[in-house]
Amino acid sequence: MVRNNHNMGNHLLDLKAWAACLGFYAVSFTNIDIFMKIFSFLFVCAFTARRWWIMEKRNKDTEL
Repeated sequence: MVRNNHNMGNHLLDLKAWAACLGFYAVSFTNIDIFMKIFSFLFVCAFTARRWWIMEKRNKDTEL
């Protein structure tokens, strides 16, 4: 059985998330400090939770 591997897509998503966070932090040190820090923190938490949920879903699907 051939398993479909989406590693490159996952790495690209990780890079996009890190770029967004770094961009938010760069802006936060210039103008709107607290809002951008809170937003980027929530964004990273939501992104990580979604990734964990997707990985768990894939693991449950492959067990069956």
